[in-house]
Amino acid sequence: MMIQGEVGTHEYLAVLDKLGLVKPKKITIGVYVYEDFIKILKKNGITISMAVNIGLEMFLRDKGLLK
Repeated sequence: MMIQGEVGTHEYLAVLDKLGLVKPKKITIGVYVYEDFIKILKKNGITISMAVNIGLEMFLRDKGLLK
């Protein structure tokens, strides 16, 4: 699954990457593929756009995925 670079998306993904929560499988200009990231969201029934809209860091903390 590919995540198109929307406003804020890259920043959230960069935070997850720095925290070691996701590893980029492939990075191209404007498009990120984060398989582990997608699995975490799907497991919790959250779409990428929902997570980005509510603030990914806050979302992950609420779900207990980020300490």
